[in-house]
Amino acid sequence: MNNEQTLILIKPNFTKAPVIIAVQKAINKTNLITECSGFANFSYEEAKEFYINKKDTPFYNELANYLSSEKIYGFVVCGDNAITKIKSLATLLRTELPNAYNLKTDVMRNVIHASSLDDGKQKVQSEINLFLKNKR
Repeated sequence: MNNEQTLILIKPNFTKAPVIIAVQKAINKTNLITECSGFANFSYEEAKEFYINKKDTPFYNELANYLSSEKIYGFVVCGDNAITKIKSLATLLRTELPNAYNLKTDVMRNVIHASSLDDGKQKVQSEINLFLKNKR
């Protein structure tokens, strides 16, 4: 067993009840456990810390501006291979949610963020900690 904890966020502009409910229902189908969920706000500096793995990209500041622009909604989820399962779920939801709810998105302002093993488990935990620190 590979019991682990991860984070999935609904980004600014998309934190409406139908989207939150759809994400929770999708998580429930994974047999993972939602440990906590709720709204949070990140300052610009916290958003920069959240996206530190993108620091060398030309869109780093734009990502930080976007994430700190208004409230987000997050789910801390745990279970067997949670990081991989939620990352796959997020990829699917990025396509399904805009179609289901006619959400206007672009590459930078997509609906969902999910922690990734590509950045390492320490980065995943850092993202969870930032979310929990700012959860209302």
